[in-house]
Amino acid sequence: MRLIMKKNLLALGVVLCAQPFSTAQANEEFRLYLERQKLITNEILKEWQAGIKVGVGIPMDDNYETGTSLELFVAKTISDQITMDVRYHDFGEYDLDTSFALDSGINLSTTGFGVGLSAYNQVESLDVMFSSRLGLVSWDSEVNLTGAGSATVDDGLGLVLSFGGERVFENKSVGAELSLTPGIVAEEAVISISVMVKTFFE
Repeated sequence: MRLIMKKNLLALGVVLCAQPFSTAQANEEFRLYLERQKLITNEILKEWQAGIKVGVGIPMDDNYETGTSLELFVAKTISDQITMDVRYHDFGEYDLDTSFALDSGINLSTTGFGVGLSAYNQVESLDVMFSSRLGLVSWDSEVNLTGAGSATVDDGLGLVLSFGGERVFENKSVGAELSLTPGIVAEEAVISISVMVKTFFE
């Protein structure tokens, strides 16, 4: 019985002694993983990037139909896995839904300029990067009337929240992004689903 107890105590001592070593080893492995991620991502991001996004904008106001969105942007790497960008937004033209009436000839278009910060992370061993972006955009909305021209009806300053993923091919990438921009079509949000193409350069 005493022999069994001694063996149990010895085993417990080995486990307790090994636990700090295992924790320290796991922490070190995690730190090295993060360092590898930074090196890999920074090698891809380089100093500058430029790109274009084209997609479909879906207004949360049911009175308007979907439109085509466009973005042009230039970004600079400012820190590990972080970029700052300047971009032109064309949120698209949204026709007034005419399912309840004759053709109204009315549509709403919104454009703007913005800045933002993006954070990147690459899946190790894959040439795939994921990103999240928080942006600020100054926008103007115009109502276009057939035969009567257009007039600015609203403007404002709003946030843009985006999540995306892209496949990297040397100094270029192709990907997709989901964006949410509140309050730009009849004071309602627009969800944009886009494809994008980027180039990376020094």
